[in-house]
Amino acid sequence: MSRPGVYRDTWFWNAGLASYWFASTFKWSILLASIIPGQVKAIVPAGTENSSWGQVFAIGALWAIIGPALFGHLSDKLGRRKPFIAAGSALTVMGLAVMADASTLGMLIVGYLLLQISDDVGTGPYGGVIPAVVPEDRRGFASSVMSQLQLSAQILSAVTGLILKDPRFVYLAVGLVNVTCAVITLTVMRPIQESKPEVKLDQPRETFAEGWVKPWKSPDFRWVWITRFLAVAGLTLILNYLRFYFEATYNQDAQGRLFMFGQPKFTGNESVMVVILFIAVFGAIGAVLSARRIDKWGRKRVVRGAALIVIGCLAAFAVVRDIGHALLFAPIFGIGYGSYLAAEWAMAIDVAPDPETLGKDMGLWSSSQPTAQFLVGNVGWVIDAANRARPDSGYMAMIAIAIVCFLIGRHCVGQIQGSS
Repeated sequence: MSRPGVYRDTWFWNAGLASYWFASTFKWSILLASIIPGQVKAIVPAGTENSSWGQVFAIGALWAIIGPALFGHLSDKLGRRKPFIAAGSALTVMGLAVMADASTLGMLIVGYLLLQISDDVGTGPYGGVIPAVVPEDRRGFASSVMSQLQLSAQILSAVTGLILKDPRFVYLAVGLVNVTCAVITLTVMRPIQESKPEVKLDQPRETFAEGWVKPWKSPDFRWVWITRFLAVAGLTLILNYLRFYFEATYNQDAQGRLFMFGQPKFTGNESVMVVILFIAVFGAIGAVLSARRIDKWGRKRVVRGAALIVIGCLAAFAVVRDIGHALLFAPIFGIGYGSYLAAEWAMAIDVAPDPETLGKDMGLWSSSQPTAQFLVGNVGWVIDAANRARPDSGYMAMIAIAIVCFLIGRHCVGQIQGSS
């Protein structure tokens, strides 16, 4: 798919190519952190919100384990990425419409599954675009630009969540961002000539099952997958249940407003949006600061340092009970989080086994995220059960497990040989 002269070594060109990631991140950030948990809590009996939300989350994640690789495989065989991106964007609008009108848990699950499938239709094939077009010595820079857009999307999602109180307006905003960013990315991709890859007559055609197994034969691919799986599991454990954690454990007044430096200030939903806003703003700063250093210092060094920062902040989050104190640590957490995002994509591209099957291989790599999310979704009922046995103990266990995930992931990075 790569063609000489297509790549442009400018921030704006790389940002245009990565715009589709911006839309996907904006969508999931605001829906997973605030909107869908709020819908679930309004539907299910009190005391079951973690397990019910976890059920919705896990069902969508189960499909997403195979979805990106499946559609990435199809795009590899057809030699086309653009139609998949356009179709994924259109189907996303349909999924958002179903979610906006969901009034029962079953309808919410159907809408969420449709939204997940539509996301995979586009992002699976899209995952093969950047590694195919960007030269090897500019992958660190391209990865950093992509992470800057992802974090900017989180900033926008937090601001949107604070401004738009009606979930229907939020769904409308997500749809507009989705379509706009898809158009930008497809416009940047226009010079890329797509054609069906040549099939050598003396080479047997690879089945999807064979293609699925092939990357796992590479030790580096396995280690990169495990590293990302652990990082996603750690982050998702915190962010997925953050609203319920704040509402259950942080100091608040009779109206449910959480205290900020001793004064009632934000609701649980607003608190989540403010914390995410702080993390995303400083995450973007971390991504910018590491942009030129990833290729110079090496991906693994950046990831290891970022993991230590995140671990320290998670430990601090476990002991504070005032949203103001949590906001003191959020910027530090954001810098570590942003630096990690800036390096992870470049590290994955470095060890991609086959340049001819980038859509499928990057889809397999991205399956580490929904696999972690599926497991995290099934932790919801454990948190509820532990909290019933001993107040807040489920949330403390949640943070402890997240810390362990980052510690193990940091060690696994050292096992990767094919990336600097």
